[in-house]
Amino acid sequence: MVLENIQRRARSGEPSFEAALQGTLEMVSPLAGSTATTLLVFFSLLLLENRLGETYRPLAFALGFALLASLILAVTVIPVCYVQLSGRGRTSLPVLKQYQFQSLRDWYLSFVGWNIRHRHLVYLLVLILAVGSGWLFINNVDKGGWFQWDSREEINVWVDAPRGVTLEVLDDIARSFEQRIQRDEMPVQVMTRVHLDDAYAHIRITFPDSLVNSVKPFLLKEKLVSQAVNFAGVGISISGFGLPFWNGGYRVSTIYNTRLVVTGPEYDQLWEVCRSILELAYQSHRVKEGTVAPSARSLWSTDLKQLTLEARLTSIWDAGWTYRDMMSQLQLWVNREILLDEIPVGGDRLRLWVTAGSSPPRLESVQQAILVAPDGQRNRLDNLFDLRKASVPLWIDKKNQQYAFTVAWQFRGPEQMRSRHERSIVKNLQLPPGYKLEQRQWSFLTREEESNLLRLTALVMLGIYMILAALYESLRRPFVIFFSVPFALVGVGYAYGIFHRNFDVNGYIGVLLLTGLVVNNAILLVDCIGRLQKQGMSPAAAARQAAVQRIRPILITTLTTIGGLIPLLFMQVDSSALSGILRELSFITIGGMLGSTILTITLIPLIHVSVENGIQWWSSLHHEETGVTS
Repeated sequence: MVLENIQRRARSGEPSFEAALQGTLEMVSPLAGSTATTLLVFFSLLLLENRLGETYRPLAFALGFALLASLILAVTVIPVCYVQLSGRGRTSLPVLKQYQFQSLRDWYLSFVGWNIRHRHLVYLLVLILAVGSGWLFINNVDKGGWFQWDSREEINVWVDAPRGVTLEVLDDIARSFEQRIQRDEMPVQVMTRVHLDDAYAHIRITFPDSLVNSVKPFLLKEKLVSQAVNFAGVGISISGFGLPFWNGGYRVSTIYNTRLVVTGPEYDQLWEVCRSILELAYQSHRVKEGTVAPSARSLWSTDLKQLTLEARLTSIWDAGWTYRDMMSQLQLWVNREILLDEIPVGGDRLRLWVTAGSSPPRLESVQQAILVAPDGQRNRLDNLFDLRKASVPLWIDKKNQQYAFTVAWQFRGPEQMRSRHERSIVKNLQLPPGYKLEQRQWSFLTREEESNLLRLTALVMLGIYMILAALYESLRRPFVIFFSVPFALVGVGYAYGIFHRNFDVNGYIGVLLLTGLVVNNAILLVDCIGRLQKQGMSPAAAARQAAVQRIRPILITTLTTIGGLIPLLFMQVDSSALSGILRELSFITIGGMLGSTILTITLIPLIHVSVENGIQWWSSLHHEETGVTS
């Protein structure tokens, strides 16, 4: 922005030194405002607590000090370099050749004038645009962050019915749970949503603080579980306050709320490492169920079942069996594929594997099977074989040629306590060389984190307004500048709605960061309008002239910022959580800046003129009333 302003003054005929000096001084006010507001947002992340603070504090330090260094560079090095280069016959940097954008400026000047003349129509069109953004966001975006379905403070009941079910049936199922809740006459808030297209119902029971630490929510949870087992053919899940419940009409499954991913080169050693982590988790009396899985999909799917038969070769030979006769008899009884493992040299056992998918033959029936020898002798199978039944995984996860095992357990307690338990295990864990631990990427906020983030957002908005009000010694200029924030939200809504992305914790942090970024273009524009008005221009003329002068630096700033963020959308780093944070923050910043820039250059001149006209109208009305009174 500083270089562009210097070049603009130089093109008007000013000497290079004068253009560098005045062009830099002219930009000190908007640069100070934009940098101060952005630094306020970045350094406000240092006030985040718990998981949010641990995740985003390094980002706040890096971006904050980088921005501060760029400000010093802009007001010191840039003008000096310009004077030095111009003194050698170079009036501009080679990479910044003077493209006049004259046709763009002419079109934009007429566009701003048309907007001012038809401001009511423009306001209506923008309102429709904003409503469309909100509709897309509400209907096409899965939102996480302010809600936590396994929350300590609430119970959630989900009913998943087959396709084709009627709305009345779904409503009857939901009403049965509501009636069960009403019988206890507890002061709870019950919110129910029934959706026919997706064939589901959701009941959310929120408890007041006076009941959160009592036994009543747990008792109500057990009653709801008892109610759920009465339904067949529908999937019902109940989470919150204790062990989650899931009933798909035929089985109950464990839902794990803590997961760690461990990667390493050796399959067998990785099993031992993961089992040691699970043993650490079991040291807490709140951890009752846990598992180690070579694939994350194994946590909610059925593993392959396998029978292992170890043949007693001496008994088989004494009974007069041949290998071929024995295999044919086994095939008849097991009715599954039989795989030969090995015949130990010098040993007396033959090991066979019987793979049977998710429904193996009953171990009891196989043990009692009667095998008929070629000579007619009858033998029970368990007299000739030792049998064992085990589960083997269907999948194995690998990442960068490394095995990736998942260690998961169910922690029974508040989310804040669960998080502390997970952090303590990660902190005290000693892994062998070549093995790495990754914590899961979380998407939901606890009540404490939600409250912390909401308070911080309110303080940031107030701080930005106070900075701008002190800088411009005006209350209406910050008011006009603040319109760029909802403009950014319009862009965010369209970006997430069109691409159907999940809006999680990173999205909320991104919105907070956007409040400090998107006001910069509006500051640049409003500052120029105010300076031109001081020179005697009318509000409308100043708005048109400032829009033309600032369109180029605004577009350059936006395009360079977006260009720098696009590579982050595709960046892959060792930590999947860090990759997700970078991608989500980049995506929301790109969407917000596009929406804010388009609406800022369209509406900020118009809003400024409307505000100035409103103040003039109010002042004239007040003077008329004073004259009548006198």
